[in-house]
Amino acid sequence: MPSPETLFSYYGRVERLEFAPDLQRHLRNHRHNVRLTEIAEVRAQGLAKFFENTAAETGTSAGQATEVELNRRAPIIMVGPTAAGRVLCIPIEPTGRFGAWRPISAYDAGEYLLGRYHGASPQ
Repeated sequence: MPSPETLFSYYGRVERLEFAPDLQRHLRNHRHNVRLTEIAEVRAQGLAKFFENTAAETGTSAGQATEVELNRRAPIIMVGPTAAGRVLCIPIEPTGRFGAWRPISAYDAGEYLLGRYHGASPQ
């Protein structure tokens, strides 16, 4: 899979987020307890870091097949704090419009991604 930098060269950096109509329902049905405003805050704060989306980094257990399939659509994971300091993991996919990316899910970052977030330099 291409690195975030390679994908950004093709699709542009994450300048704006475009929410799919069914994202709010997905977040509610899967009990992620994340609001769309929190996802927007992660991007707006300017503190997000971006990682290649691999199965080990999604934080999804093997029993959550639907979530795993959904996450595979997103080549990048955006990790960062909300205005309240909650650190979220947000798988994103390109929309085809330069600089516009679509969140496909969001949940609290697990230990692995928290470690990567705090140890990695911003991209």
